[in-house]
Amino acid sequence: MPINIYESETVKELAYLAEDDWGLPSQLYILEEWLAQNEKFIKSGDYVADIGFIADNEPGGGGGSFSCKAMKIASDLGIHLFFSEYPG
Repeated sequence: MPINIYESETVKELAYLAEDDWGLPSQLYILEEWLAQNEKFIKSGDYVADIGFIADNEPGGGGGSFSCKAMKIASDLGIHLFFSEYPG
C-alpha cells in the first residue's frame, strides 16, 4: 500500500505512489516530488497521505527527511501525513 493519498471524507483516491517501494526514505522523496509536481492541480481541502513502510531490521543510521517546502505544500493543501508501519 506504500503511499495512498485520498480525500478524508469521501476516501476518493488522489494518487497511489511507490506501489513496490516499502522504504520510508525513498517514499518521502517520492511524495515530495509528487507534491511539487501536483500542488497547482489540487484544491485545498482535507486529505490523507498514508505512507505504508517496513522498518529496517538492522538500521545503519541516517534515514529519510521531509523538506520544509514539502511540509508547507502539504499543510497548505490540507494533507495530513499518516505513517503505517508493517511487519517486515
